[in-house]
Amino acid sequence: MYGARYELPFTLYNWMDATVAERDIKPIRGKPDCKPLGKRRNTHVAICKGDNEAIICRLYSTDVVTYHKDGRIVIRLDGWASQTTIAFIEEVLGVRGCILHNRAWIGATRKDCTQVGMYALRAHEDNIFRRNGQGDLEFENPIQIKTHRVNRAEANNVRKTYKPFKDYIKRIMRLRDDGFSAQEFGEVFGWVRAELPKYPKQLLVSGYSTTTQEETRAFLDLARSEQVQDHYKASLWLARCVGHIRQERWRPSLSDMLKGLDDYILLVHRDECFIESYVGSGDVKRDPYAKFFGR
Repeated sequence: MYGARYELPFTLYNWMDATVAERDIKPIRGKPDCKPLGKRRNTHVAICKGDNEAIICRLYSTDVVTYHKDGRIVIRLDGWASQTTIAFIEEVLGVRGCILHNRAWIGATRKDCTQVGMYALRAHEDNIFRRNGQGDLEFENPIQIKTHRVNRAEANNVRKTYKPFKDYIKRIMRLRDDGFSAQEFGEVFGWVRAELPKYPKQLLVSGYSTTTQEETRAFLDLARSEQVQDHYKASLWLARCVGHIRQERWRPSLSDMLKGLDDYILLVHRDECFIESYVGSGDVKRDPYAKFFGR
């Protein structure tokens, strides 16, 4: 459990039929339809009336949990999969939650009520639940979580097409103790202005900011070329993407260069190099290759 406990000042299900004493809870100043959910000084935690008699449990400016008159319970993260949000959901709904593998998860039952598991929440869409006869949550629109593993035979076949460039990298890195200079980038990629080279696009493979396949394919077209000058250009581009700049020079290691190259190959050829499978409903499992598929 993370964060403070949020004590509910009245029963959520009976908001519209609250007693006179419960209605005497003063609204938050400037927000006549919102009342504090717990201590009055914690104005970032509130309960409000919504459209069509909905009851909204709000954390800061996000309507995290909304109770609807038809029995639906909607959870929204609006991109904020934080420990504070999970703590809020835990206290309001009486469930357990966690942050794992860059996702928010909460405990819920399946629709057949036979198994309790941890279910991943959508970061930017409605997650719709209902209470079953035992009071447990049923997830009406669960996410189907995918995982991937490398198809080694196909991946090796793809990598073979880049072997000449890989061998080129191994050779030139023996002579590149001083790294790659800004002057070289200017001579190959052009200049923005005097003494300021036009650097090639930074290629990223990190899940949330993964470069598209189309952007990376231009680099791999150079790497697949049979021309030495294209290999030289591709080596500069690769050094720019994986190296660290020190004293106006990009200084990647050989392992950085080879790892970066392999990542770009797998990104562009992911349909050939990976086998996709689905995680069982309610199971928590990490996808070790999620960075190649984004979120």
